[in-house]
Amino acid sequence: MYSKEQQEAINYINGQLLVIACPGAGKTTTMIARIHHMIEEGIDPSSILMMTFSNAAAKEMKEKFRRTFPEDPHCVNFMTIHALCLSVLRDVLGDMLPAVLTTREVYTFFINKLRGKINNKEMTSFIQDLLLDIGNVKNKMIAPEDHRPSCTNDKKLFISLYYAYEEMKKERNKIDFDDMLLMTLDHLLKNESTLKLLKEKYQYIQVDEYQDTNTVQAKIIYLMAGENGNLAIVGDDDQSIYGFRAASPGIMLDFPHVYKNAKIVKMGINYRSYDEIIQAADCLIKHNKDRFQKNFSGVKGKGGQVIVSGHESKDDELDYIVNAIKRSKDELKDHAILFRTNKQAESIARELSANNIPFYSTEPVKPKYESFIFDDIMSFHDFALNARVSPEWANDLHKLINKPNRFIPKTVTACGPDKNQLLSNANKGNRPQWQKDNMIDGILDFFCGMKKVRLSEPKEALKAIYTTLNYEKYLEDYAEIRDLPATEYTNVFKSFQKDVEENNIKTWEEWMEFIERYCRIFQMNNKKKEENAVVLSTMHKSKGLEWNNVFLIDTTKKMAPFVGRDGLTEESEEEERRLFYVGMTRAKKNLQITYYGEKNGSKYLKEIQPKIEAKQEANGLNARLKNL
Repeated sequence: MYSKEQQEAINYINGQLLVIACPGAGKTTTMIARIHHMIEEGIDPSSILMMTFSNAAAKEMKEKFRRTFPEDPHCVNFMTIHALCLSVLRDVLGDMLPAVLTTREVYTFFINKLRGKINNKEMTSFIQDLLLDIGNVKNKMIAPEDHRPSCTNDKKLFISLYYAYEEMKKERNKIDFDDMLLMTLDHLLKNESTLKLLKEKYQYIQVDEYQDTNTVQAKIIYLMAGENGNLAIVGDDDQSIYGFRAASPGIMLDFPHVYKNAKIVKMGINYRSYDEIIQAADCLIKHNKDRFQKNFSGVKGKGGQVIVSGHESKDDELDYIVNAIKRSKDELKDHAILFRTNKQAESIARELSANNIPFYSTEPVKPKYESFIFDDIMSFHDFALNARVSPEWANDLHKLINKPNRFIPKTVTACGPDKNQLLSNANKGNRPQWQKDNMIDGILDFFCGMKKVRLSEPKEALKAIYTTLNYEKYLEDYAEIRDLPATEYTNVFKSFQKDVEENNIKTWEEWMEFIERYCRIFQMNNKKKEENAVVLSTMHKSKGLEWNNVFLIDTTKKMAPFVGRDGLTEESEEEERRLFYVGMTRAKKNLQITYYGEKNGSKYLKEIQPKIEAKQEANGLNARLKNL
């Protein structure tokens, strides 16, 4: 029933155990079988702690254990490390334990702090990234000044938000989930009696997904296990992809040094994928240096395929993927399209909708016409048509005239869209003449652009907004604040221009009708998880899942590996390769890797070259790897 390596891990109960499990190696099956074996050997099930890093994983593992071994007692402890820490704090602090901040409280606090600095439609995603940065600082046990935030390139803004958040919690006597870990660690270090009770209560500790552990979590686990405790950790260093949450594969790699007598079991047999996929993934990941060496093999043998296809344009790439899905004999839900960032989801969702192919996205995906960029376009248009010489329009004027920032203050725009009065206001005061001249130039440029918008139909109006009004500069500046490539935003604007041109849209009324149809079809094909639909997911979200057919899309030089503003460090480059490896190993039978642009394919494609089939598409480029 079990492989030699699985049985070896199951039978080893006392002492320290490191299980290195490759993708699809059956680690969950092995862990619950090991718990069953402990109980059979007379170990008190209430002394067994099965620790996971998500509530969903804890619930799933508990249910699988009960289904597989229904006769076993149900008092084994399945819980997350946060649940464990909360339990410890409740026991030691009782009514003195501060309440945990609700999600609503956190978001309300930051929305008030960020209003006017971050676009409202991007506020939620910014706060999500900000909270990850704050958690990163805490779980690495470093100062915020020593952290390079991912939510923004404005480090002063991040530091100010960090300390404001800490002060808010102090004033309200509340904590967050990261505080739970730090408070527990601090208490265990200072109170030997509490630590002794924990050791007595949980004499056998098993930890899943250990490659996702951070510094604080590892310290807590090692304290509870002690120098000679019964501690089994299970994971795959090659699947450590949560550096942005302070996780580090180095913690797992260091386990044999922390516990020098630990037994090491390598479960390298994959039960999920065909050999073609396993061999290509193995070929890729061996280019990483900081990893456990392992033999990665499968039991299914030959029968799958790994195909790389290059295309002249993004549209050609999307056409290829849609046609491949149409030709497939599998159900739609047996197909997954994986990508590096959330913003890539909209284009493929749009293409699927246009072909009446239902899809389900693991992250909320909205039509591009619900973006702040389209809102701004309509604001420029409405202002150009309807604005009157009145102070009532002053707020709208101030917002629009400073996209991009022309450094024109409210004292100048308070009069509303009265061009002559604005010029007069700009020339007043004790400002340096150069500053007055810049404001005057900005006002003249704004009114010149707005005149073009007012007199033009969509195609020319969009051109005027982008160039004459210099909205392109606004998008570039905003991308810099968000620490994202400018193309994340400029490509959205250009897609609006493309819609207008390709659909021969002549009037604003025609464009509004087109948008209404676009959004209706988009939402109609946006399905729920349980429905038969193509799955759209980031590679991060795909971890732990599997499909017969997987497409890794947009595998270009800048997306695989993903290159941020600061480039790649050796550490981040290895994590990017691990992420690509995770994406590849989600495929059971067919793996298709696509890119667009001449000689624009990811370097990963050369790394897996010996194990793949390069494909030439009639509507695309010759994708043979010698041309990458």
